[in-house]
Amino acid sequence: MPRADWNSVSELSFKIPTIKKQGKIVGYLKALENKIVKEKEKLMALEEQKKGFMQGMFV
Repeated sequence: MPRADWNSVSELSFKIPTIKKQGKIVGYLKALENKIVKEKEKLMALEEQKKGFMQGMFV
């Protein structure tokens, strides 16, 4: 795995968002994560429903 030379990296400057902006980013990511969890729950429910339908077809 290649490694960066510390002397080169230490001279770089990075823009860091303000605390307010960081808070907005965190809020957005949390909302996105909650959405993903809800969609996974919906998917699991649909998969269970599918299983039931498939079992009903082959009885």
